[in-house]
Amino acid sequence: MRHSSPRPSPPRIALAAVLLVGACTQAPPPASTVAAFASDPDDACARQQQNFANARTLFAASVITGAAVGAVAGSAVRIRIGGGVVPGSVAVLGGLAAGALAGAAVGSYLDQRRREAGDDAALAAAVAGDVARENENLDLARNAAEFLLDCRLRRAQDIREAAREGRLPPAQAEAQLATLRAQAGRDLALARDVEARIASRDGELAPAMEALAPGARAEGAAEAPGAAPAVAATAPTALPLRARPEATAVTIATVPAGRPVLLRPARDPDFVAVEAEGGARLGYVPAASFPAAPVARAVSPPATAPLRVLAASNVVRRDNFRETVGDLSRAAAGQGFEPGI
Repeated sequence: MRHSSPRPSPPRIALAAVLLVGACTQAPPPASTVAAFASDPDDACARQQQNFANARTLFAASVITGAAVGAVAGSAVRIRIGGGVVPGSVAVLGGLAAGALAGAAVGSYLDQRRREAGDDAALAAAVAGDVARENENLDLARNAAEFLLDCRLRRAQDIREAAREGRLPPAQAEAQLATLRAQAGRDLALARDVEARIASRDGELAPAMEALAPGARAEGAAEAPGAAPAVAATAPTALPLRARPEATAVTIATVPAGRPVLLRPARDPDFVAVEAEGGARLGYVPAASFPAAPVARAVSPPATAPLRVLAASNVVRRDNFRETVGDLSRAAAGQGFEPGI
C-alpha cells in the first residue's frame, strides 16, 4: 500500500489552519529567534516568508492545546503564483481568548486523551482526529515553504532576464542574486525551526499512534518516498530540472542527454527526484521522462481502521516536509541563483 500524500487541490486544501500570534499561554520564543524571522519590508517575497513564519505557529503548542484552538476558528486562504490561483497561503488569526487554551496537556498526551475518552472507541476517534489535524498542518506548512521557495526562484529568474536584456547592469544583477541567496538562508533557518517543532509534536503523538495502531508508522516509513532506494538511469534526452516536483516550478538546470543519474520517488508521484551519481540532488523531472522511474503512487485509503491509515500517512507527510526542507537547503547554498542559468 502506498501512503504518499496526493497533490493538493483547492477543495482539500481549504483546511482549518489556526495561526496564533497572540493570546497564547506558550512562552514566547527567544528574542533572537523573533529577530531572525522578522519581516523585511524590502523583501520581494516578504508575504510568502510571513506566511511560512505564520505556519510554524501551527506547531507552537501541545497537540491537545492546538486541538482546542482549532475548534474555535481558522481557515486557509489562497495565494496567486505564476498567474494561477493555488492554495497554501495561511490566514493569521488573533484575538482568541486565553481561556481557549486552558486545556493544556497534563502528563502524556495519550494519558490525557484516555482520561477524556469514555471508552476505547472514543479514544481512537480522538487520536485519529488529532492526527488528521496534524496531517493537514503538515500539508499547510509544506505548501507555505514551497511557495516561498517558488517566489525566491522566480525573482532570480526575473533578475537574470533583466540582465540578459540589458535592463540591469551585470554587477547589479549579481548583487541582487547574492541578496536572494542570503534571504534563502533565512528561509532555511525558519524551515529548520518548523522542522524542530514538528519533531517535538511527533514526540507527543508517536507513542499514542503506536499504542493504538501498532506497526502503522513503520508501514508508513517503509512506503515514504525518502525510504526508496536510488535507481540508476541515463538521461534519454536533455531534461530541464525543476526546483520542486511540479510542472509549473522554476527550471534551475538541465541534465544533458546521456548523463548517468540516480532516480528516487518524489513527494509528487508524477515526478522523480534526480541525483548525481554521488547522491547530490539536482532537481526534479516528470516520471514519464524515464521508462522505468521509481514512482510512489497514492491509493484511496480504506474506510476501516482510519487511525492506522492516518498514522502511516503522517510519517509520509513528515518525510515530504523533510524533502521540501532539502529543496530550501539547496537554494540557500546557491542552487537556482546562479547568474548564468
